[in-house]
Amino acid sequence: MQNSQPSQDESQARLQLLSAIIEGSEDAIFAKDLEGRYLLFNRTACRLVGKPVEEVLGRDDTHLFPCEQAEDLRAFDHRVIAENDSITEEHWLTTADGGKRDFLDIKTPLRDAMGQVIGLT
Repeated sequence: MQNSQPSQDESQARLQLLSAIIEGSEDAIFAKDLEGRYLLFNRTACRLVGKPVEEVLGRDDTHLFPCEQAEDLRAFDHRVIAENDSITEEHWLTTADGGKRDFLDIKTPLRDAMGQVIGLT
């Protein structure tokens, strides 16, 4: 009988591949918990906000953006969780250089292995 579970080496290789994709992307990739605290924040996202990942993880949008922008993002997060579906919106956000940039923000619920919503990406 063949074991359908991936080996530890296979699981590690998959995690390394996923990490390479996330960190190599030119898109800002992140994940948040239900309270809006960042769980994942890739290099592109760090470059856009001008902060190292250590200053972002565990914090929310109020640490990264002006109050009004952070409130808009939080309201968007709540909609995604309440509707339990992917939603796309445009947001003007202040970047590390002090300018504003238009972002097409695609968020989707983040689920655990049991299918429960535990945050969003």
